[in-house]
Amino acid sequence: MKSLESLKCRIRNLIRWTPNQNIFPPEPWGVEEMDDIARIVEDFVNTHPGVIEDENPWADWLDRWRFYKTMK
Repeated sequence: MKSLESLKCRIRNLIRWTPNQNIFPPEPWGVEEMDDIARIVEDFVNTHPGVIEDENPWADWLDRWRFYKTMK
């Protein structure tokens, strides 16, 4: 199971390369902020026509987040 810190590190790296960094909550991130981030990522994954579930780092992060939440 992925730890919360591992998920934070992954999303931090993804956010670093996006021009829309300001739409994400500022750090420090707790579980509530991570839920907000997951909703933002989910909106992107569901509406972006170029996202292919198996090969997109955003979709991969979202899957990992969902798995983390189910294991809690």
